[in-house]
Amino acid sequence: MTIKVIATGSTREERADGNWGLSLLVGDALLFDTYGVPAVFQRRLQEEGIDVSAIRDIVISHDHWDHTCGLWSIMLRTKGCRVHVCPRASNALVKNIELFGGTVNSCGEFQLIRDGWVSTGELPAAYNGNSLYEHALVLKSPLGPVVVTGCAHPGICSILEKVRHWSGSGIYLVLGGFHLLDAADAEILEIIARMKDLGVANVAPTHCTGERATELLRERFGSHFITIRNGTHVDLPE
Repeated sequence: MTIKVIATGSTREERADGNWGLSLLVGDALLFDTYGVPAVFQRRLQEEGIDVSAIRDIVISHDHWDHTCGLWSIMLRTKGCRVHVCPRASNALVKNIELFGGTVNSCGEFQLIRDGWVSTGELPAAYNGNSLYEHALVLKSPLGPVVVTGCAHPGICSILEKVRHWSGSGIYLVLGGFHLLDAADAEILEIIARMKDLGVANVAPTHCTGERATELLRERFGSHFITIRNGTHVDLPE
């Protein structure tokens, strides 16, 4: 199975320009988040030759514009798509999914999405003084779970601790946003040490991880660091 990076905005320049967000295709039929700029998102889908009509499940990690803005153009081209959200996603998001003909699935706790693919259920976070809820995607592999994160607002280690407790094993790969964009070196290094304690074997950071955190992750994980950019294909163990 392959995870394809459809679109990612991960530099300060991209953030300032509003060209920001994340979207990944897992296999052929599950989309994880839908980026923040619909025109860029649609162009990248075309460049990757993605058959949008084959998408059956969409996981929205959390209800922020940079992960949801491409959703509606996708739903216009799919029929009966299931959209997996946190139970405390906004009423507007839920109602619009239903208006566009989708089925809403609320993931309160660990919940099967497809065979071997599981939502962590929502985890709480604070963002700009408000409450925020986010869930991650866990893919089972023979070498340990693969964890896919949107922004990791609840804390990347909090997410990984929950997965480790649930799975009882080390984590083969963490891929996505780690939300360390504004973190100091000491905090980043502490988080890296904790990730290693939790048995994380490989990392593939992008989006809101931040350039300094990405540099330190590359340094500490060495050959077990995977560079992520638009068009990257990450092959998972079968």
